[in-house]
Amino acid sequence: MNKKINTWLFLVLLLPWIVGFTIFGKELLTPDGDGSNLTGVILDDDVLNEDDMATGSTTYPPTQASVINYINALTLSENVRIDNYTMAEDNFGFWNAPFALTITAIAVRCHGTCSTPATIILEDGSGNAMTHNAVTVQSTDGSAAVFTPVTAANTMVEGELLRIDNTQVSQNPETDEYIITLKYTRN
Repeated sequence: MNKKINTWLFLVLLLPWIVGFTIFGKELLTPDGDGSNLTGVILDDDVLNEDDMATGSTTYPPTQASVINYINALTLSENVRIDNYTMAEDNFGFWNAPFALTITAIAVRCHGTCSTPATIILEDGSGNAMTHNAVTVQSTDGSAAVFTPVTAANTMVEGELLRIDNTQVSQNPETDEYIITLKYTRN
């Protein structure tokens, strides 16, 4: 009896790993050459290419290029808090790009009295303004911040400084705290 169980376990559990396993016409395990290394799990007839990670391919394992393309396509975000931001701090450098990237949107929240909030424009470290509509500064905690798309002059190289230009000359008070959220993608 014990011998029958061991043989049955071998056939059901180990044999498919050695010779490959197919269910409903889909190859799940593919032996490599002599069958000692399994090279992948294929759940679809599709062949993985660089666009598959973004389009939901079911091939595993993905290629290195497809994983890199998938990561690069992700929208990342970063929050920066600036305390007591004043008009005197115009052209305020507040963030360095961690890698080559494209800024895609900005949202700003003001905490404090925020009677007349700062008018914020993104620019690179050389003072070149990025193209975006007027940024809505949200001052109500119960309301969602509004993301303003950044549409041009928005690429940065690794280590490049990102600054904000404050064009509000009558900002009041100058003791408010600002939270700036950036959305970006890797280049």
